[in-house]
Amino acid sequence: LLQKEEFLRLAFESSPLAMITLDLEGCVIAANQTASEYTGLTVEELEGRPVTALLASEPSDENLRQYRRLLAGKIDHAELETRYRRVGREDGILSARMALVQGQDSAPRFVVLIAEDVTDRRRLDRQLQHAQKLESVGVLAGGIAHDFNNLLMGIMGNADLAQLELDHDHPARESIDQIVRTVKRAAELCKQLLAYGGHGRCSLEALDLSELVRTMEPLLRVTLRSNRLRLELADHLPLIEADHAQMRQVVMNLATNAAEAITEDDGEVRICTQVREIGPRDLSEVFGATDLKPGHYLVIEVSDTGQGIDASCRSRIFDPFYTTKFAGRGLGLAAVLGIVRTHGGGVQVHSEPELGATFRVLLPVEAAAAELATTAAAATAETTTTETAELEQAVLVVDDDPAVRDIATRVLQRAGYQVATVADGYEAIRHVETGKRDYALVLLDMTMPGIGGEDTYRLLRTQRPELPIVLSSGYNEQEITDLLASDPHTSFIQKPYAVTDLLVKVGSLLNP
Repeated sequence: LLQKEEFLRLAFESSPLAMITLDLEGCVIAANQTASEYTGLTVEELEGRPVTALLASEPSDENLRQYRRLLAGKIDHAELETRYRRVGREDGILSARMALVQGQDSAPRFVVLIAEDVTDRRRLDRQLQHAQKLESVGVLAGGIAHDFNNLLMGIMGNADLAQLELDHDHPARESIDQIVRTVKRAAELCKQLLAYGGHGRCSLEALDLSELVRTMEPLLRVTLRSNRLRLELADHLPLIEADHAQMRQVVMNLATNAAEAITEDDGEVRICTQVREIGPRDLSEVFGATDLKPGHYLVIEVSDTGQGIDASCRSRIFDPFYTTKFAGRGLGLAAVLGIVRTHGGGVQVHSEPELGATFRVLLPVEAAAAELATTAAAATAETTTTETAELEQAVLVVDDDPAVRDIATRVLQRAGYQVATVADGYEAIRHVETGKRDYALVLLDMTMPGIGGEDTYRLLRTQRPELPIVLSSGYNEQEITDLLASDPHTSFIQKPYAVTDLLVKVGSLLNP
């Protein structure tokens, strides 16, 4: 009996799960060491306490209902999840299972409660759900931006053609100029959506974050107006592989957001750069990439002394078009997160009402060791209508959008090219394969139903290895940089493009 009692005592005390026995009034009879570690109270301090005194809030109606049914013998066990107090730490989440112990006479004797702290697990679940939501919204935003770019292509192309037909003093010219300016602003909006969706154009180069912020200081001080700007920039930071323009956008968007959060005249915006060691707990609170590992990160930290952000807003601040500002569009922070995710990093947000907010961008230092990407310089030679008119070369336009095909056809025909159009990759391959027409160049959309642009491109290359091809997309050239770097007969143009830009691209390939 003594050996059996010793065995049961050791099993009770050494269990990795919290084990507590309760009397029929709900007070603790005994508790093991794990329960003590969870609550921060000694085993002696736990004994005799009502179990409700250990909770961070009143038990829910459902939990109380299950407990009463358990004591009444209507169920043999009950499961619940509740918040509980942890001494010296934030409240935790407890997943518990209770069972009623009866004597030989079937009379209830006491309740056994076995519980596990699932605080970290629930935090990771929320982080994963948020990452999945961001990914889904990013895919949606990227798709909308791509289709919208096709619409803008039709508007800009027609406006450009109208400009070419009108005299400089024509009364309608100012209206058309305004259309072109508006389309360009809409295209910038699309770029922000694409950045959020992880499709932002990325040209990687060695970058010193501190030096980047220093060069931006005059612009930042103008942007922040009367608000004070304080820079705390570390020297000799390791270089990272990043897109210079996108990192400038990250800094500017965060600084603008911080400035707009300040209402008092003596408010301050602080921008700090440093290398910091980030642990697992910090990474559990990061928005962005879900595969970040503990280690050293380059940090851009932007903080303000404004009103702060409450918990409900913090969970949504990176959603596209979500804004608490009267005149805001809700894309500034969304673009920041998209750019940072593209660079393999994440963003932390720390804020409390009335105590300001801090946005911390984390970029892996390991990226500094990667070989820098190089891209070929774009051709800048101008191609005139007279020169191309003499060529009478045939161009095949491949695009699933009729408006884009129509604009490209009119632009190229006006420049003197013969043009044929098809709506998908299969037709493009058939046209080139039959050889009925000796195409001098193909203008190929990268995003089409059926066989995609990249597969079409590779099949065309097997037929005509040196055929000039201009790849076109509402996205960017980041995902096809390998094609561009290894093929001198291929170029890229991003929608919506101006008439002159298309003619320059075509002319640079036909007349290298």
